[in-house]
Amino acid sequence: FLPFVLFYTLRMTGIFLVRGINLSLTSLGLLKISLLLGLAGSLIGIAGAYSFPLYSISGMLLGLSGALLPPSNQSIRFFLKEEGQKISHSNLLTTVLLTAVLFGALFFKATEIGLALLVYALYFLLALVAIKSYPVSLNELEEESAEVSRKELILFVIFFVLLLLLRSGRLLTNAVEFDYAIVGACCFFVVAVLFVSHYGKRGAYKVSLEMNLATLINGIVGNYLFLFGSIYVAGVYGRAHMGIYLYLPYVLGMIFAMIAASKTKQWSNNIPMVGLAGSLGILLLTSWTILGLFLLSFFKSTLNSFLARRYYQETDLPKDSRILIKYTTQTKGSLFHQFILMALMLVTVVGKGGTTQFLLELTGGKGISTQTSQFLTFIKNSNSLLVLS
Repeated sequence: FLPFVLFYTLRMTGIFLVRGINLSLTSLGLLKISLLLGLAGSLIGIAGAYSFPLYSISGMLLGLSGALLPPSNQSIRFFLKEEGQKISHSNLLTTVLLTAVLFGALFFKATEIGLALLVYALYFLLALVAIKSYPVSLNELEEESAEVSRKELILFVIFFVLLLLLRSGRLLTNAVEFDYAIVGACCFFVVAVLFVSHYGKRGAYKVSLEMNLATLINGIVGNYLFLFGSIYVAGVYGRAHMGIYLYLPYVLGMIFAMIAASKTKQWSNNIPMVGLAGSLGILLLTSWTILGLFLLSFFKSTLNSFLARRYYQETDLPKDSRILIKYTTQTKGSLFHQFILMALMLVTVVGKGGTTQFLLELTGGKGISTQTSQFLTFIKNSNSLLVLS
């Protein structure tokens, strides 16, 4: 459990660490570092079969790689497009074959982890070779003030500790750790709101309030879609049906969003938000789970692409850190929703006379029952209303 907890925690909080220590690196530099971390993490993970502690080191490296890879890669793609350069797809066939091997590994339980990590290592190696041909020469990131650097570093420490307690508490069904995480998160959010209300400066944000809110919503919906979606589907339909009820609509939504990208680019700013509201309405008012999650994934992907374009066009932000700032903001939304969701579930269970231990067993997919289904349906409706509001 510990390797996964470390991976997930650093995957979610690593972006705060990067901005907190204020590295003067280009997006290409961050991309190279993320790929090297991923390669090292994969190779160390393979060796974990002979020494279990190596899995924890692997989890940390892969988590940091996962935090850095999306924003740095997207920044490079925008820059190449702006310069009229095309990204080579010479390794496409190899990538497809490796993906087939990765899926095949799922059927060989004895070697599943080692084979999957080997495929990941090859992915990272191919990517490192591919980026050598990138005609990219960006200016170094503009250094932010020491105040901003300290703020992001403090956020990393706080979120790392709270998320570590939350995830380890859930996976190990440790009620004490879970309670500490929820109470700590609630106290932190209250202090943060009071601090911003009294000491926050107007105009401190370099992007509009509308964009900040949309980016936070993007992170919140992402957490709703995948984290809560997995808890709900596992508890109501069973883990054996997660592929059909969650993963399939999630992936199809992203694929259709990519296919329709040329048309959705012409949409007005409000259409993705209206689409998200309609998707949540379907999940709230009907039992069409697959359709609701598909539409939620589609409009979430559309909103994500829209925000990425908007951030990259923001001239008030340092050019090479615009996408990094977007990912930082949406990660805050995702983490906020994660703790609020768990607090909502805890309050509901305690209000019905249950215990924290019961909640942890419930969300751990310990089995399907009428009580579990009714509870998670109530949480789904409450959660949908919360996000809609």
